[in-house]
Amino acid sequence: MKSDKKEPVPKIKILLDTNVIISALYLGGKPFKILELARSGDVEIYLSPFILNETCQVLQDKLHWEAGKIRRALAYLESLAKIVQPKLKLDVVKGNEPDNRILEAAVESMVDCLVTGDSRHLQPLRNFKGIAILSPADFLDSLLVQKNALRTDES
Repeated sequence: MKSDKKEPVPKIKILLDTNVIISALYLGGKPFKILELARSGDVEIYLSPFILNETCQVLQDKLHWEAGKIRRALAYLESLAKIVQPKLKLDVVKGNEPDNRILEAAVESMVDCLVTGDSRHLQPLRNFKGIAILSPADFLDSLLVQKNALRTDES
């Protein structure tokens, strides 16, 4: 006999690159929509201490945010995300160590997708160890397609 109970759909696990976080906090737009999806429980966000430190540095050194505002932003991010400490060291992106730290965090957290605005080094990889690498816009588009497919399956 078939049960009418629906299995819960597993949440999509994503890692956000620092540039997406900065865009979300400073400009809003599609990167901020991704943070809102985490806040509403539709996706799981993963970050690493490296990403949080890099975010802090950019907010302080390039955007000249005051210390209290930075603390609040980091607390907000930490409330939305699971923090992972990568154990492995990668040297995939030659000459760009920060990008290697991002990939390490993505692999450690076993995410479905790395969301990045880095069209020079990371997006061209398209996939790394089974992790899709997408821009914020492409991620939101793929999420919409997935939700529509689920609705079609349910009818």
